[in-house]
Amino acid sequence: MKRLLLLVVALIGATMVYAQDDQASVNVTGYAEVELVPDLFTLSITIAERDSKGKISVEEQQRSMIKALKGAGINTEEALKMANNSIDYYRRGNSLNTICYELTLNSSKELDAAFRALQPLGLSSVDITKATCSKLDEIVAELRRQAIINARTKANDLAEAIDQSIGSCTYINDYNTSTHFKATMLKSRNSVTVAEAYDSASVPEIDFRSEKLSYSVQARFELLPKR
Repeated sequence: MKRLLLLVVALIGATMVYAQDDQASVNVTGYAEVELVPDLFTLSITIAERDSKGKISVEEQQRSMIKALKGAGINTEEALKMANNSIDYYRRGNSLNTICYELTLNSSKELDAAFRALQPLGLSSVDITKATCSKLDEIVAELRRQAIINARTKANDLAEAIDQSIGSCTYINDYNTSTHFKATMLKSRNSVTVAEAYDSASVPEIDFRSEKLSYSVQARFELLPKR
């Protein structure tokens, strides 16, 4: 008898779960996007000892680099640091001594000034390794909020189209989106790469394309009789 009661209770519980899962609902995807232009940059600067008459040492090039950057109005004490906080000297066969730096810049204006200052020095390489927005976390948080608002608006519009209304949100799937920017510059109407700009005889004015940052969420709302 006890087993029979347990079976009946289990069946009633399963029926209740099924009834809840069978609740009429509307599933939608909410979407939000914004156009951004990066304003925070990281440069990787590699200095290699030049194998020429009189051999120009890395120390000489370091001094020239720091002097040039300061002359461009860049605070090297705060913005410039050695990669991994240590000097990386190495020799491989006939390779010459090298050292790597990271330079953090807070605007496209500073980025342009840095390239113009470094280009005449003939350093081994200068590359943009990161381009992003200083308030990216705040922007993403607002996009997430706008995406779920957009989902609710869509659900409400669909419900009204069939003379119904929506109730509580019973499910949200929050998507992750890429927040990286391509280091693409513009020169007139033709885009050029960072390497091409640095290797050219004259440095073009650096201007980053705006990029769309998007955010999506999936949501489910109860579908109810019209109130």
